[in-house]
Amino acid sequence: MNTRFLVALDGSALAEAALRAVQPLAREVDNVHLLHVIPSFATPVGLEPEYHLVLHDRARGYLKEVRARLRALDGGDLVQEGDAAHAITQTALKLSVHVIAMGTHARTAPARWVMGSVADKVVRAAGVPVLLVPKGAAVPKGALRYILVAVDGTRRSAAILDDVRPLAAAAGARLGLLHVVDEGGDPMPQFADDVTKLAWQHPERALQKMADALDEKGIAATTAVAEGDPVKQILATAKKLGAGLIAMSTHAPDGLERALAGSVAEGVLRRSPVPVLLRKVR
Repeated sequence: MNTRFLVALDGSALAEAALRAVQPLAREVDNVHLLHVIPSFATPVGLEPEYHLVLHDRARGYLKEVRARLRALDGGDLVQEGDAAHAITQTALKLSVHVIAMGTHARTAPARWVMGSVADKVVRAAGVPVLLVPKGAAVPKGALRYILVAVDGTRRSAAILDDVRPLAAAAGARLGLLHVVDEGGDPMPQFADDVTKLAWQHPERALQKMADALDEKGIAATTAVAEGDPVKQILATAKKLGAGLIAMSTHAPDGLERALAGSVAEGVLRRSPVPVLLRKVR
């Protein structure tokens, strides 16, 4: 089965960094769709209504130029007009994409509010994982060596493995499975209400079981258990492994800005030096 990606582009370097983050994860048989969203606005006085057509023509020309850089990767080049988050999620639904990729300015809390929470709304509504490239994050050049997957002992957190597995296979990357026990003894507290907690009295054993299942599918994985602040441990382990991508699930009923404020996923996203694959689970 081929993987379908949707990359949201707005002409900025940050958005194009998301496209570069997708390229190591995509095979020639996969589809990389490009989307440019033109904000809705009333035609200013003195401008002809045809100005909208000019904007659409420019957007199509921009996407054509970007497509030329992708060489072997096929997909549709789409221009929409309206609310960015709505256009992204609806286009993803229409095309049945598996991964959405976009840049985000979510380095500081004020930046999240200023950007109009586009990334927040997309993560909350998409129903598929969203590959987010924070401002300033380094997109690895060349092959992707490691993808760090943070799990916390719940079935919901482990669901991200279903999304990561085909990406790791396409990139030829190893997986690093990390379980962090919080200093207070509760693993990654944003999942504390999950009554389906796995019996992780022995997390090393549980992680090894995951790694063995991945190995049967041809995916090599290493395991690690750490204790302390989850955000710090996730970032430290990613650095130690040389991971070019961090993947994790989040349970955020009200979106990144409110429900994730101070959470593990939000903390990782704000401080990660590499792209983050984030899936909201219910």
